[in-house]
Amino acid sequence: MDNNLFAQRLGDVKKSIFEHFLLFDRVSFGVHGENIPLAVLINFFGRKGFEALVVQGAVGFLLRTQNILHFVDDLNGINPLG
Repeated sequence: MDNNLFAQRLGDVKKSIFEHFLLFDRVSFGVHGENIPLAVLINFFGRKGFEALVVQGAVGFLLRTQNILHFVDDLNGINPLG
């Protein structure tokens, strides 16, 4: 991506997200791996604003991978997800 266009593209994404929240009762974001949309939404709305959206049920996340976590180190014993 061209670094000169980053600010414009970020502004376009922000406008699009705000528009979706105005038009729809609930907006869901697809998540692959780490929840990057969560960090972006907290950055856009602030912590209290994002928490208000969660309480209203206006935001949701759709996990697009089978694993919801990964282990950094091997764990001895029974796999709780198995």
